[in-house]
Amino acid sequence: MKNQLLIPTITVLVFAVSCTQQLKDAPKTAQADTLKRVTSKTTTAGDKINTIDANNNRQGHWKIFNAETHFPEYTDTALIEEGDYKDGMKEGIWVYYAPNGQVDIRVEFKEDKPVKTY
Repeated sequence: MKNQLLIPTITVLVFAVSCTQQLKDAPKTAQADTLKRVTSKTTTAGDKINTIDANNNRQGHWKIFNAETHFPEYTDTALIEEGDYKDGMKEGIWVYYAPNGQVDIRVEFKEDKPVKTY
């Protein structure tokens, strides 16, 4: 029984780390050398998400949609993962979603490193 649970958990953890690396490798918001600005998106509920600070670090709550990652099994509007960034590093609980929109796994991060899965 433990082996049956271990393989899916390891697979999802590898997926989570892969997503993290893809997001790190993605180009950051273009900014003029002389002008630093803070960018973010606002949800329909009025919440501010996906903030990039003046130092080009991701901050606060982020929602990553498939339009940014392009996984073939998800629609472009599908939510892939969400959680918080602090100074450009994943921090706290991140939630990863299956293609059907259900929660797949939760991963706790400390300074951008996965430390626990739920």
